[in-house]
Amino acid sequence: MAVFFLLMGLAGAEGLEAQQELPAVPLDSLELRDGSGASPGGAFLRAVLLPGWGHAAIGSYNRGAFYFTAQAGTAFGYLKTQLRLGEARDRRDLQRSVLTRRLEREGVTDPDEIEAALEEDEGFQEVAGLVEARQQQQEDWVALGIFLLFLGGADAFVSAHLQDFPDPLELQIRAADTGAAELTIRVPLP
Repeated sequence: MAVFFLLMGLAGAEGLEAQQELPAVPLDSLELRDGSGASPGGAFLRAVLLPGWGHAAIGSYNRGAFYFTAQAGTAFGYLKTQLRLGEARDRRDLQRSVLTRRLEREGVTDPDEIEAALEEDEGFQEVAGLVEARQQQQEDWVALGIFLLFLGGADAFVSAHLQDFPDPLELQIRAADTGAAELTIRVPLP
């Protein structure tokens, strides 16, 4: 989905007189100079292009697997809802044609009268409501997919910034033999 939006944006971006052409950036320039993983911008770009790739580039494989699985589940939900929407539309169209033929046999041929009869038919309204519900579900899946896409990108960006952050302090509290509490703080030194 992100590739689609990227291609659509590039298709409409024709060169204007005031625009300057930027040099191409090779993919290896998205790596940090010390070779410890992707830069934050590179991790974001990778995570947006393919969920989980940005996290894998910085060595956070579990997070990458989570975002890939979440996006795959979202895509599956979207496709399943799209199939159900098609079935609901087919049911609505069948219901419409059956009611229209019945009304035509009764002598009703005015399109406005046919639409009014369809509006009054309870079975048709139920199927039409199902179509609207499926369309809303499909929109919800798209919104969730876009949200997860940018959440994964932002998480990869922040994780790339924090990958060289020092280990956290370790705090332990235990009971001593004398009945007092003993507090231990461990600080990693470089």
